[in-house]
Amino acid sequence: MRAASFEEVEWDVLGVVGTAFASAREIFTDEDGAARHDWHRAGDESDPSSLLLEEAVLPLGQQVSVHGTWSAERGAIVAPGDPSAALGVSAAVGPPENLESVLPRSTAAYLATATISTLLGAGILWFALEFLPSLV
Repeated sequence: MRAASFEEVEWDVLGVVGTAFASAREIFTDEDGAARHDWHRAGDESDPSSLLLEEAVLPLGQQVSVHGTWSAERGAIVAPGDPSAALGVSAAVGPPENLESVLPRSTAAYLATATISTLLGAGILWFALEFLPSLV
């Protein structure tokens, strides 16, 4: 059995950004342009054997609707690669309308995005009206 050694990364903005820039520097300076790093969050010493695999057994011969991320490489719907993603692959017996009971509703996310976008747009408009005429 092979085991990868993990590099510890501080889980703050500077740690993550610094690690990303170090990896980019390695890729651009390495002659083959490839790099591999296995990272884990500093202070996160969780045991992989404690992870849970959630699965559902679907009946044979039934129509099943599935929602997830399409992978052209695998030719199938797959769970997202980001382990922090809350939504993986969802399945429901029956037509696609039955997925509504399985998929979470995210009204709060829509409202937050609309609020932030509105504030950003107002900020850009204020900046344009306040400072751009003085630059001309």
